[in-house]
Amino acid sequence: MAIRSLQTEDNKLYLELFNMIDKDKYPNKESISETFHKKYPNSFLAAHVKYLFELILQVVVELNIKKNKEYELYNSYLKTKVLRERELYDDYLSLLRETKEKAKYTGDYNLLLTLQRDEIKIDSWNYFEQIREEDELIKKQHEINDNLKTIRQINEQSFLYETLRFKIEKNKSVQTGKPYLFNDLLISEMTLVSGMKKEIFEINRLHQLFQANYFISIGNYKSALNSFSELTKLYSENEQFWNNPPVYYVMVLEGVLESLKRTRIFEEMETYKDQLSTLTEKYPYAHFILEITAIEFIYSVAPYMYGKQYKECLEIINYYQESLIDKLLLLPPRLFLGVSICLSGIYLMNKDMVRARKQLAPIITNNTFDDLKIFRSVRLLNLIIYYELKETDYIESTIRSIKRKNKKTNKETQIEKLIFRYLGTEWLKYSMEKKILLQRSLKMK
Repeated sequence: MAIRSLQTEDNKLYLELFNMIDKDKYPNKESISETFHKKYPNSFLAAHVKYLFELILQVVVELNIKKNKEYELYNSYLKTKVLRERELYDDYLSLLRETKEKAKYTGDYNLLLTLQRDEIKIDSWNYFEQIREEDELIKKQHEINDNLKTIRQINEQSFLYETLRFKIEKNKSVQTGKPYLFNDLLISEMTLVSGMKKEIFEINRLHQLFQANYFISIGNYKSALNSFSELTKLYSENEQFWNNPPVYYVMVLEGVLESLKRTRIFEEMETYKDQLSTLTEKYPYAHFILEITAIEFIYSVAPYMYGKQYKECLEIINYYQESLIDKLLLLPPRLFLGVSICLSGIYLMNKDMVRARKQLAPIITNNTFDDLKIFRSVRLLNLIIYYELKETDYIESTIRSIKRKNKKTNKETQIEKLIFRYLGTEWLKYSMEKKILLQRSLKMK
């Protein structure tokens, strides 16, 4: 890694710390701290952690400036500040105007506003030598006001979308049967969009995201798919708004695949998986290719899992062994857990309990993933595996532990309550008649 090139006598311990983290298969702060203190008992770990963090952050930023449009844009803005401070006004104005055009082209209206205000500020400092007529100044002020209107519209649209997402998370309308909770937001959003600038990419993006999430929240997955399809089209026609790599576009395609999975329209999946593969040809970065491969795997096994074709899922695992399974630890946490759930679920349904448990064991015993929402699904799947293994003592103690954590955070989902009730009973000792009665009562929930 680039960090190795920064090694000197003064920072050797920071690199030792990095190597410890890099070599540990499932690192957590307790194990790293213990290893470091054993090796360097007289060294202050917190100071080395802080320096290493800042060093890695610096290297990552420098690498991104070379390939990411947004990083490059803000780096250009910082250069304008340096030129202005050195009073190199001709160079400053030339770079500022070039950066303004790039900000407008890529839809970074907040940075554009800053640049517009900087330009007028320098005009004022220089006694308006660059402005010959008052109309020129008025034109610049009108451009700022127009940009402010765009920023305000985007902010209003963002507010409605974020409020919807908040209400979805807090109310879970599909489970509670109260889709009307979001109708006021739907009306407000439709009213707002009707009076907005239709040519603004960010406004159109937020509108389609709002619509897709609303329809998902009420269980109308086909309408959600239509909104996601429109969003995909919007992205494909506006490549100037893509990042490098285009992570937001990938999230859109992933959203389409998730809607297709929930509506069981599996035959349409190949189109969007092909679009993901096309992106790896344009952006051939190792980490990006691996993330795309993980998404492809998750949605490749989905039709077979729903169709109870569990043996075929094992064949898919074999196909992805070298390109994905052997590299799982290189994935970001969300995808790492997503693929791990798939693998463990496949082993579970193929009655391979040893591999199913082994797949999740390092995740369950590691505190790194506790704050991720998907980790709750990992815990539940782990309990089901132990139920199949008839490990009742483990199930009881784990349920108590999870309930204690949920009580502290005031979080417990309906599915958790049902599974806890199901597994928390003395199910294994029940007669067949009692089991049928319990199953019926749970289905009524």
